[in-house]
Amino acid sequence: MSATPLILEDFTTFLPGNAMPPETPVDPASGFEDGYKAGWDDAVSANKDSHDRVAADLETSLQDIAFSFHEARAHILNGLAPLLRLMIEKVLPELAARGFPETVAALVMAEAEKAADRPLELMANPANADVLRAMLGEAPPVPVEVRENSAMGPGQAMLRGGREDQMIDMDAVLDGIRDAVEAFLAPETEIEEPRHA
Repeated sequence: MSATPLILEDFTTFLPGNAMPPETPVDPASGFEDGYKAGWDDAVSANKDSHDRVAADLETSLQDIAFSFHEARAHILNGLAPLLRLMIEKVLPELAARGFPETVAALVMAEAEKAADRPLELMANPANADVLRAMLGEAPPVPVEVRENSAMGPGQAMLRGGREDQMIDMDAVLDGIRDAVEAFLAPETEIEEPRHA
């Protein structure tokens, strides 16, 4: 079987001036490379767009979660605030006042063991002096003189005569607790608004 050449219609007659178009050599490998590169670039671009979209959606979701958390936290703290403040103003001072004499007596007894026979001096607010005398008893292990000092607060006492002066300051402890709770209850200065795409 002989192959007959394919004869195509000549369109050069339709060119202006019947000029022959310049022949451009066609390189099949070059066309394949250009098409492959264009397809690869499209895939990379689509992948980047998809990645950017997922990252933006994730950022928005995280901001929404953070904002919801801050709203819930603020709501809970607003509900707890009155209870915590009541405890600080009423319950803790009463507990501290009840435990104050026992705390001072325990300090005196511990210091009495180290002080040998040296007398100790306990300075306290006049409102606490009689309670402390009764707590220490008639015959403490070492002589302890309870002296009234109106400059001291009702939650303060100072023990002198041991190796070093020791201060008990329930008022400062309560102030520290009060400051810590107020700092905890303080609203956050900034809650970032969620950004929606």
